[in-house]
Amino acid sequence: MLSIHWDQQNSFRHHGSGSFYELGYDPRKMDYDDVLFSFREEDRLDMQRSLQDELPGRLFGMMNDSGIAVEEFLRAIGNETAARNDDILEIVRQMAMARDVQVQRPDGKPRRRALGIRDRIIKPCQRKFVFV
Repeated sequence: MLSIHWDQQNSFRHHGSGSFYELGYDPRKMDYDDVLFSFREEDRLDMQRSLQDELPGRLFGMMNDSGIAVEEFLRAIGNETAARNDDILEIVRQMAMARDVQVQRPDGKPRRRALGIRDRIIKPCQRKFVFV
């Protein structure tokens, strides 16, 4: 259904943010057009920025010592965001390229660029240090 909303970009409006949101209806949002998510290009860009901030915390919070399967992660968060699976996987790919996470193929070997539904996301072997 999300793909249809993104493809059509018609008058459908979502009463929540594009990234992660709590389910529920808030009548106060009905009064303001600018607080509604409309599946337009500017909404997609805002959603991507929000996902870049919010998704790592969600991902690391769901991982155990052996990581988490991509399919399991998508299934767990799918109803909590207006993002399509490809949008979410793009953020995970960016995290993998930055070495914030590692991706393993089903055979346990590392995957470098692509990210498949059967892959596993794991914590990196060596943590990054950030100096301020």
